[in-house]
Amino acid sequence: MAVLCITSMKRLHICVSAGYSEVVVLQFRGDHILFRAYGVHIIGVALVILLGFLDVNQHGFCSAQEIECDVVTTGRQLDPATLASTFDVAALGTIGVGNAPEQPMTIRRGRGDEATFVRAYVPCVLVKSHGAVESEQTRGALIFNGWKQFNAPPGFEGETVVNTDAGLCAYGIMQLIDGMNADRPWPPGGGFSPQRVAGQSSYNIAAGVKLLIHKWNNIPQVVGENDPYVVEDWYFASWAYFGLTEADNPTDPRFPPNRGDWQCAQDPTQQRINWPYQELVWGCARNPPRIGTTNTPLWTAVPLTLPDRGLFANGIPNEIPRPLPAHGSCRLDVVYLPLIRR
Repeated sequence: MAVLCITSMKRLHICVSAGYSEVVVLQFRGDHILFRAYGVHIIGVALVILLGFLDVNQHGFCSAQEIECDVVTTGRQLDPATLASTFDVAALGTIGVGNAPEQPMTIRRGRGDEATFVRAYVPCVLVKSHGAVESEQTRGALIFNGWKQFNAPPGFEGETVVNTDAGLCAYGIMQLIDGMNADRPWPPGGGFSPQRVAGQSSYNIAAGVKLLIHKWNNIPQVVGENDPYVVEDWYFASWAYFGLTEADNPTDPRFPPNRGDWQCAQDPTQQRINWPYQELVWGCARNPPRIGTTNTPLWTAVPLTLPDRGLFANGIPNEIPRPLPAHGSCRLDVVYLPLIRR
């Protein structure tokens, strides 16, 4: 069916069917497509007003606008094994001052007035999995080719990887948006170099770690005892990496109820739009990509437990119980089992 499409700079597409009996509004959020249908008589006036603000595709099809991303440089793409070590030292806060933005010294541990602050830390598997989601391997590839900072094979030079699917410029391995776009300041504050986010793998990863810590310290939602050493307690902070919104509510009917695990782009039959963002991260932690001729997992699989979906049936709660069994990471590879009282 032919459609007339109007496209805005905010990735909002208004498409009118050939019979002009229905208007479909599509809003793109990364790989998510949110849509609503309205009768023309309901929003006809609003549509006329919007015409003055939106750019019409001259061919009548929905398409993305050209976006200028000017913080682009060139550099050498590192191999996955080297980057795996970088993820670990960044997560543990030992990457070194010269290789990272100003890092937070502490992270909140505990809830409410009983919370204390401990040395800043993010579970290693969580950071690696976020990186694998943000710069994923080619769908169904037998050998991992993700974690891309530059558009080049390992050992070769290329330009910075920049993605504009969300209507903003997202840079490098951790696909950083905040601090890299005029209308998206860097929320943690402090020293921050957009040029180094684009041009240095270690700096990009460390900035992603700092953003996760900032989310953890500032969102009101908590899991269990809000312990940063327990990976499952990072569920809300992981969800919040690009925004803690209903678009990633696990009960949203857009997501198949029998979806199972995301295989971290190793299964060519899977489409990532069928999973909320945080479940993509959990899926990668459980199903790490593989490297080398020996098909070796890039990290030791951690069978993270997801919370019960029913907890989100009425929206995003401020607190949920810790799903069990729960797990540690990095040097804290312990399993937190349910407490049995006698």
